[in-house]
Amino acid sequence: MTAAVLLFFVLGMILLNNLKEQNNSEEINKVVTSIYNDRLVVESYIFQYSEHLHKIIEIIDSEQYREKEKQERVASIIPQIGVLNEAYAKTHLTTDEAVNFTKFVGLCGSIGSHSNAGDLDSTRQYSKEAVLMLKALSSIQVSEAKMLMTNVNQLFSSVSLSSQFEMVFLIVIAFIIQVLVFASRTLHAGRSQRQPDLN
Repeated sequence: MTAAVLLFFVLGMILLNNLKEQNNSEEINKVVTSIYNDRLVVESYIFQYSEHLHKIIEIIDSEQYREKEKQERVASIIPQIGVLNEAYAKTHLTTDEAVNFTKFVGLCGSIGSHSNAGDLDSTRQYSKEAVLMLKALSSIQVSEAKMLMTNVNQLFSSVSLSSQFEMVFLIVIAFIIQVLVFASRTLHAGRSQRQPDLN
């Protein structure tokens, strides 16, 4: 009876351990997905933003375009920045990131409105400010990715510890089974030796 209770306890512990491992695996999956969707993909958006903004500055600084042509070329880039803004806004934003992104979107709005008004000097200035804001947003991606990687490493350590814990329990089960088999043989051997004396 004691052995049966011990086996039941050990099996219960293994079941709980498996449930914990499943939860950890789900958490690892969420964190890795977040690293990709909310950090790596966003970093690619930041790279595209940077290309567009530098292109605007390059167009305005160029001497081969007339003012009207500069305005038209800059105006063709603005919608592409708007598409990126919509994509970026759909990702998970931290508090700091949301504040900086709101400022960045405001700068993008200023770039568009001053460009449409033909004020290319202001457009250039706001574009430079937006580039600086991109550096802040990129820095947030790096720090957040590091934090998420730390979380993943902790979860992996927990899963590894759980696996070792489970191995110990399996060894205990194997030992209990061996004890039961040995005890069963001893009982049978004892009974067969006593029967001739009873006659």
